[in-house]
Amino acid sequence: MVPRIKLGLKLRVFLSVALFYLAALGTLTYLTIRSQRNLLLEQMGDRARVGINLMELSVTAHLYRMDIFQLGTLAREAKALPDVDYAYIYDDKGRIVGDYHEDKQMFLATFPDKLSQRIIKSDEILVDVDHKKGILDVSKPVVLGHQKLGGIRLGFNLNPMFDEMKQVTVKALLIAAGIFLLGLLVIFVIASRMTSPIEQLTVAAKHIEAGDLQYRVGLKRSDELGSL
Repeated sequence: MVPRIKLGLKLRVFLSVALFYLAALGTLTYLTIRSQRNLLLEQMGDRARVGINLMELSVTAHLYRMDIFQLGTLAREAKALPDVDYAYIYDDKGRIVGDYHEDKQMFLATFPDKLSQRIIKSDEILVDVDHKKGILDVSKPVVLGHQKLGGIRLGFNLNPMFDEMKQVTVKALLIAAGIFLLGLLVIFVIASRMTSPIEQLTVAAKHIEAGDLQYRVGLKRSDELGSL
């Protein structure tokens, strides 16, 4: 039979409050980091929407005339923007007609993956985040009148943002750890002050039990412990 470990009152009060404090501080830190991450992703998504809307103004006429040279130039100019990982312009069948590669290696190619198929069929802006690759993919159909000419697809590199978030996370955890250690000190002081009168009464009870009825407790309190 495993012997039970007896914990003193002070230690039990300290551990109980410390665990609650750790859970509360940990939850608050996690929610803060998650909220910051979601805010940055939302801002990046808004930036991507603005960029692709501006690009549509330049693409529509060239896509209508199927000006391959100008479409390729627009794709390369978009790719040259900060944090843009790829830029494609595709026709109504999903074939790439504006390739950012100088050698046009993706010209008239199609992407067979599910996301690409969903993009081709969509009639609205789609934003997708690939956390593994660190890419924010934004696409928008190009429509002239009631005719869907094709669309634009941009990929934004999120790795710089993720690296920044890692640094912010480390700093937040270090700050949280410092606050936690300081809180443990405060909790220990509070637990000591809470249990000290009880410890004094325990000592007095042992003296009385041993027959020392002259023993006195120097406890000046106006609460229940003082009355006891």
